[in-house]
Amino acid sequence: MPVTFPKGEGQIPIYYAHKMTGRPADSSAWTYIDDIKVKAEQLSLGNTSHTLDYGFTPLYPFGYGLSYTTFEYTDISLSSEKIQEGDALEVSAVVTNTGDVAATEIVQLYTRDLVGSYTRPVRELKDFKRVTIQPGESKKVSFTLTTEQLGFYHPDGEFVVEPGEFNVWIAPNAADGLIAGFVLE
Repeated sequence: MPVTFPKGEGQIPIYYAHKMTGRPADSSAWTYIDDIKVKAEQLSLGNTSHTLDYGFTPLYPFGYGLSYTTFEYTDISLSSEKIQEGDALEVSAVVTNTGDVAATEIVQLYTRDLVGSYTRPVRELKDFKRVTIQPGESKKVSFTLTTEQLGFYHPDGEFVVEPGEFNVWIAPNAADGLIAGFVLE
């Protein structure tokens, strides 16, 4: 899917590249609407970012797709844990068709800048590859991530590539996948 699809209009706006809130929601603190008794006292759900009736996850995350088979992602690896500006980082993972029919998977590469001078999105799509895999077959899928792809525009219009810590995912969509970390020096 080229968009994040909400469960209902109360979740709008919802999108994969949102900024981190001060109190992000997570499943360990979530109370489902069915678990709240009729005429219960008003209680705090921890002041986290979600809507009570829909939760904090979308119905379908960005990049989600249906298939006639299933895929398993394993063995994420990085060519280096530290890179310099101007270098490239090789990121790879093994994708296995665990189903009974041949199918094509859109393997996606996401990043997150953990320490930018301005708030950065929780995930940004940087690349994707279309890979056709036979039943029971595994393929190593590799991406080349350049430091230029890690840059962003400051509010004054200047494009910058800042040093710091980054997360990288190889994933089937913006909500799942394998994660690794690296440092741009």
